[in-house]
Amino acid sequence: MNKLFAWVLILVAPVGLAHAEGKLDKLRAAIPDGAALVLELDVAEAFKTYDRIWKHLEEAPLVQQSSALASLLTMQRMGVDTFIEMARDRMGLDPKKDLKLALASLILSPDENPKIVMGIKGKLPVDIIGKIMPAGPSPDIQVQLLDPGPDAVLLAASPSLLPRAVERAGTGKAHEAVKQRHPGIFSKMTPGSMLRLSFAMPPWMRKAATKNKQAPFRSLIEGVSHFEFDLADAAELRLYCTNKPCAARAELLLAGLRDSMMAGTHVIRAYGLLLAGADLGRSTVMPAVARSALGNRKAIKDTLNHLFPRPSALPKVQRQDEQVSLSLKTDLLKGGVFTLGILSAVAIPAFVSYIRKSRMASDKETQLPGRSPR
Repeated sequence: MNKLFAWVLILVAPVGLAHAEGKLDKLRAAIPDGAALVLELDVAEAFKTYDRIWKHLEEAPLVQQSSALASLLTMQRMGVDTFIEMARDRMGLDPKKDLKLALASLILSPDENPKIVMGIKGKLPVDIIGKIMPAGPSPDIQVQLLDPGPDAVLLAASPSLLPRAVERAGTGKAHEAVKQRHPGIFSKMTPGSMLRLSFAMPPWMRKAATKNKQAPFRSLIEGVSHFEFDLADAAELRLYCTNKPCAARAELLLAGLRDSMMAGTHVIRAYGLLLAGADLGRSTVMPAVARSALGNRKAIKDTLNHLFPRPSALPKVQRQDEQVSLSLKTDLLKGGVFTLGILSAVAIPAFVSYIRKSRMASDKETQLPGRSPR
């Protein structure tokens, strides 16, 4: 549990990436050849965003006008900040000051558990491995520290991948196959970029997902070579297609995603206004803090405008040849998270189930009389 806690803190804890591009060479070089997913995180920029989010919440009119709500919010932040303090005490480093950049890459296989290579760059103590793994190395994850000091690199990987990751990180040169598979990861960074993600569907997954000729999104799955996501001052999603019919479908897909993001904002505003119009502030079954907040109609309206402003313009889906992209201001992401959360709860399990059923059907087909196993 301590190991998991430590790695979650290091790699997901909320120098812009653009200013640290050269320092990513060793981390990028460790990406394995068959990685389907690559994620880069600027830890320093993530902590800045974390502080901005709390400040934005504290400035909400409902919080400003309610000492009880302000106290609750402060307590919530103290609870989150406690984890940062625990990292400082347990690992001998200050995540906000000492951690700079993080990278994670994942190899997906139809017959094995995912294999992973993770890396963190920053000012790391020489005994960091012992603090993360006080009971010794894990059979599932092996760890090695490179270049101890202010720009140390800590690599953690599935045992079969660690030796090659260490070797390549030492040279600082990524394999050409990785660059071709995830070109966006190696392209020039957007100023202020906090997070970048690249996903290229493995051939086995593409084959399983498109085996059924009537499968929904079959043309997209066949035609999209990879997609990228960047999060900076705005969020940008890019789909790279191999043909124009796929690009036309991708354009419609991103238009639907854009509208769902805007719908999420409107839904949250609608619920807020419905609450403001009701008489919930008089309810005796609610806590006093909730009654006080729900009875302040003006503050509810002002808070909705502060946290979830009404979208003022329709973002455009851009298409250039076979590349289709959508850029959204972060205000739209707040409501979009609400919509995507609902969609993901249904769509992702359905897609995983579909892949499994397709593979099971394929396996049964090879076992039919008269058919030889492939």
